Amino acid sequence: LDNNRAKDGFLLSPLSIRKVIEEVSDRRVIELSEEYPWLKIIVPQLDGEEVPMLPAKFRGLLQKIDWQSQPPTERPISQKPSDIIDQLLKIGVLRLIPDGRIHVPDIYLYGFKMKRRGGIRRPR
Repeated sequence: LDNNRAKDGFLLSPLSIRKVIEEVSDRRVIELSEEYPWLKIIVPQLDGEEVPMLPAKFRGLLQKIDWQSQPPTERPISQKPSDIIDQLLKIGVLRLIPDGRIHVPDIYLYGFKMKRRGGIRRPR
């Protein structure tokens, strides 16, 4: 634990905390994918994207998914991007911020391989 102690005397450094959040986020998305198998299909489309994001851009990313090539058990009930966004809002994966953009809470952000503007950089 001493290896993770921050230089300023705190028990954990911000990078250590971020690493734990990333691990928990990965696990949470895997757990949620058991109930909603189509979530794992959208991860590659969201990989590397930044939030907050305009809803139109999010819809555009979802439109790129070829749902017909996926097994029927791994498709959402409706493949319309706006319906998928509504479902993600309903289950708490997405939230709308006051300016109308889409945000992803940290508990899901890293599991979807997304980034938040202004976040802590990963060590190399």
